[in-house]
Amino acid sequence: MKSYPRSGVSMQESVRMSVRIPARAARARRKGRPAPGGDAAGPLPVTVDAAKRRELIAEAAYYREEKRGFSPGGEIGDWLEAEAEVRQLLGP
Repeated sequence: MKSYPRSGVSMQESVRMSVRIPARAARARRKGRPAPGGDAAGPLPVTVDAAKRRELIAEAAYYREEKRGFSPGGEIGDWLEAEAEVRQLLGP
C-alpha cells in the first residue's frame, strides 16, 4: 500500500480518518466480520460527498506530483491516477 512521504500514512488510512464509516460497518470490522452489504476486501462502506472526494483526489495528486519532483507535464496523469486510487478505495 502506498503511503504519503511526509506523514507515513497510507491513502486508505487517510481516507478512513477523513470520512465517517457508518457505525454498523465499523462494529462489524472491529469484530472481524465483513461489513453489512459488502465483503471485507472490497471498498470501504462510506458515503463521501463530491467536495470531500475532490479533496481526497487533490491530496493524492499533490503527493504524486511531489514524488515526481514537481516537474511539468504530468499533472493530468497524476490527477487521473489519484482519481483511480480514490475510486478503488471508496467505490464509484
